[in-house]
Amino acid sequence: MTSATNPWNEIYRIAAGRRKQAAITITMRQKDGTLTTNLQGTLLHMLQNLTSEDNPADDTELHKQIRAITQEAIDAVDDKKFTVQEVKNAKASMGEKKAPGEDGIPSEVFKSLVETIPRYKTAVYNGCLRKGMFPKRWKKQ
Repeated sequence: MTSATNPWNEIYRIAAGRRKQAAITITMRQKDGTLTTNLQGTLLHMLQNLTSEDNPADDTELHKQIRAITQEAIDAVDDKKFTVQEVKNAKASMGEKKAPGEDGIPSEVFKSLVETIPRYKTAVYNGCLRKGMFPKRWKKQ
């Protein structure tokens, strides 16, 4: 069950495969008290109300460095688009029950996203490839 303070608990359990029964969250209570009526409306509500604004004025020094790194174009003229199968292969090669990387996203969540919306995940990677804008690794200070 989700709560007002942490709506991600149930979503994480579903994505990590820790639910005994298949459950799909398709409704959420909106600020006006009504419920969303479909998955698209729920996702839109989540994006509008549960994610923070990306305001460069709020960046810490580390965030400013990360933002600058991600804006550096990489020469990607001869790169070929990723295929859905390549993304699925990457998912299959990921270890089970591993600690999250620097992005904090557990492998179970990534795997679930690839399984659920493989074309979308592939499109995200191809968008990064097309723009030549993959973040470089950075050292923690």
